[in-house]
Amino acid sequence: MAKPHMCAQALLNKDLSGKRYVVTGANAGIGLQTATQLAKQGAHVVLGCRREDAGQAAVASIVDQHPNAQVETKRLDLGDLSSVRA
Repeated sequence: MAKPHMCAQALLNKDLSGKRYVVTGANAGIGLQTATQLAKQGAHVVLGCRREDAGQAAVASIVDQHPNAQVETKRLDLGDLSSVRA
């Protein structure tokens, strides 16, 4: 069986306060896990999602796990350049 790929534990403990990240596809899967980890580490995380309702649900999920998380959602459809510009 192949060994799973993991980053160094020190990276997962690094303080990201004062940093801002935009995570696309953050309402599910690896995007949601990435956004959750960044929020856990103190970063301000913007969840870029096509569906605002899914983005709000993801924000609620992250805040439930990490009450002090700084997270917000913005509508973002990478297939629509006017959405990207906005």
